[in-house]
Amino acid sequence: MVIVLVLDCSNSLGSDFANVQNSAIGFIRTLGEKTSYQGNVHIGIVAFNWQNRTIAPMPLTASNQQKLQSFIGSLRTDYSTRLYSAMDKGLELLSSYIRNNADLENFDGTAMVTFTDGLDNGSQSADKNIVNSEQYYNYLLPVIKNNTIGGRNIESHVVAVMGSDVQANASSFRQKLEALASSPEYYYAGNMARLEQQFIHIAEGLVTRWQDLICYVPTITGKVRWVLDCNDPAPQKPKPVKREKIHEVGAVVGVLNGFSYKKIGKKHFSFQLDLGLKLRLVQDYYYNTYGSFSESYIGAALDLNANFMYQNIIKDTRACSIQWFAGGGATAGIAFYWENVEFGLNAIGGVEFLFNRIPFSLQIDARPGLGFSPDDGAFFDYAIGIGLRYFFER
Repeated sequence: MVIVLVLDCSNSLGSDFANVQNSAIGFIRTLGEKTSYQGNVHIGIVAFNWQNRTIAPMPLTASNQQKLQSFIGSLRTDYSTRLYSAMDKGLELLSSYIRNNADLENFDGTAMVTFTDGLDNGSQSADKNIVNSEQYYNYLLPVIKNNTIGGRNIESHVVAVMGSDVQANASSFRQKLEALASSPEYYYAGNMARLEQQFIHIAEGLVTRWQDLICYVPTITGKVRWVLDCNDPAPQKPKPVKREKIHEVGAVVGVLNGFSYKKIGKKHFSFQLDLGLKLRLVQDYYYNTYGSFSESYIGAALDLNANFMYQNIIKDTRACSIQWFAGGGATAGIAFYWENVEFGLNAIGGVEFLFNRIPFSLQIDARPGLGFSPDDGAFFDYAIGIGLRYFFER
């Protein structure tokens, strides 16, 4: 099996480029471990921005893995995203390597795994008389879909993370990149938080169709190659990474001000506990022989508010996971203005942002409810809060 990695190294990646490098190294390491570094898999790399940097395919042994990792570690970002010419270069590396090196009797096929966070800008080829990106796309698409290398179809995987510079053109981004994959099952959309897992998933799918086993048969001792499925079914796409058992500790401010703890558990359920001073507009009424009087002031109560909620993802972006939640809870506390205890039930709903680059979350919520005091009876209760919490998985 001969594989070429085609990696976007454009400036738009910013600090996320380190994640791209780690994902590519994880891809190579997974292939090496699953094939015991026997050299049955051959890997090359095309790194692109305004130009291509390449390393020709080589057998994946332990020593060659170090060469590939050093090459990836030396990559730096630069301007432009000449995606189509880089994929074309990847196909040339595959074709040339098979033509000059491969033992076709034992040849399992070629695969190209491409990562990008943007659409092509600037690809052209004087040799092919191609002067712009659109012409290059129209040339490249049938090559991937119809051409063969070593008598076998080309397996093209495309991993696409939508960068901020193409979000206004999301439909075209997905349509063009999905078409450059061999099939829809080989197109992987996601965000930077899932990138390394997607690369590892592709690597595992590439090696599960064959295995090298030590066996003994009368008169035959040695390695046997088992072909598990000649139709090469597409591996299942990875499920989105779900944050499970996340603990959050921080503060809440607004109507309720104080300590805040939250746990996001399995199956989208979360629990939140807030302890602090709740500020409330209080109106007292007085009566005497001259009539009735009222007085309004801001009072405070020490409240403990617990809520159980259903929480789910609205959208995953490169910056954060945006999630909504809704549920209900109960309050118990001491009202200083009434010098009495109070109880209550409330609903809760809002939105939470779990940031990918820093382990903090920002939550905005509203909690309408009904309170009760033994001396003053039932009253309308509410809270509007903003929570800022540090989160960690455990």
